[in-house]
Amino acid sequence: MYLRLPFTLLATITCITPALTQKPTLQEVSQSPTKKVKLPHEADTLKQGWATFLLISSSYQQTLLKNWLLGGDEQAIGRLQIDFYPVLRFGRFKWDQAFLLRTGFQRKNSTSWQKVEDQLEIIQVANILFGKTRKWSWTAIAHLRTQLFPAFDEETGELKSGFMSPGWLTTSAGMSINLPKWQIQLFWSPIAGKVTYVLDPYLSQQGAYGVDTGKAIASELGTYLMFQLRKALWDNRTAIAVRLDLFQSYENNFLTYPDFNAELTYTLKLWKIIGFTAYLRLFYDNNITLETGTAPLQIQLFYGLNIQIVWKKIQTHTTSR
Repeated sequence: MYLRLPFTLLATITCITPALTQKPTLQEVSQSPTKKVKLPHEADTLKQGWATFLLISSSYQQTLLKNWLLGGDEQAIGRLQIDFYPVLRFGRFKWDQAFLLRTGFQRKNSTSWQKVEDQLEIIQVANILFGKTRKWSWTAIAHLRTQLFPAFDEETGELKSGFMSPGWLTTSAGMSINLPKWQIQLFWSPIAGKVTYVLDPYLSQQGAYGVDTGKAIASELGTYLMFQLRKALWDNRTAIAVRLDLFQSYENNFLTYPDFNAELTYTLKLWKIIGFTAYLRLFYDNNITLETGTAPLQIQLFYGLNIQIVWKKIQTHTTSR
């Protein structure tokens, strides 16, 4: 007797509760490919006030096997994604915030749960817009990236990472340009600071992630570049979102590759609430090395079908220029 019961459930709940219709961040557009947006320079009024965007996405997949002679493992995989974007617009001042959480765990053959994804980001962006079209702005950014849960080596049980171990805080000030026609945002800062945190005592004593042995903090001064693009195709049924963060330390005299984080998200609406999503992430840091002393390129890829449930609520208020 053979029995195989694969079960997959992916659900996305998107809640948008803006207090005011205004230009959303690029992340908002990438997470809502069917949303039609009217940009500020296209309107006769300057939009002001608060806007919020909330996305909650969860997925679960399980495979059960009994007397299955063709091979395979029983496994369960669960993932959770929460994106929250509060935005304040007042005159030429714009304050973008982002709180991003992505976590996932898997379990094989009744073994303990192991995480497959764990990312926590807090981003604060202050803009002072200038120019007739207000495409340009003076911009200051603070970006914190870490994870929530500890990770252990499957063979030895050794601790590999944990909350704020590592953690990265990047602060920068510079100029940005927004090209709404092409849905591109570009920011460059000639002076940026990057701080690496390793707060766990065990990892700190190991000198992990570029900190000196026994130290919890390592700092660098350099230049920072951020690029974002979102393109909707096929009557907004499919969308591509690209995000690239580059940091080059002045201390190494540009003799090494810059630290970078690159993300590519592809979404396709197949039929009503059924869609397909693929996510690719490339990550490189000079301070994260193997036992051989080389820094590897880290790759993460997720893809699959999903079920989307979208809820929107919009309240508008405008003031004359």
